Amino acid sequence: MLIDQGSRPVFTQVDILGNASGTGGPGEGNAAVGGGVQSYDSSPTFRHCRINGNSSKFAAGGVYHIGLFDSPRGTATLVLEDTEIADNVTTAF
Repeated sequence: MLIDQGSRPVFTQVDILGNASGTGGPGEGNAAVGGGVQSYDSSPTFRHCRINGNSSKFAAGGVYHIGLFDSPRGTATLVLEDTEIADNVTTAF
């Protein structure tokens, strides 16, 4: 799941299970990070969720969250409330 451009979604009782990033070929815009969730310069909230059994080929098998320095959208914040993140992996290229 890609969360981008300053969005602030709230997820409640959502399962993000068994996904993979980095599966596309060269030039397809696949960052190969955040097999379950990729959050760029955004502020998502996860409440009572499960992010399990996901994989990536570069980093952050479960959740990859990054903000931009001095972003016009403010500080990118990841909120996890009673959320399980387990059994996610990153594999070699």
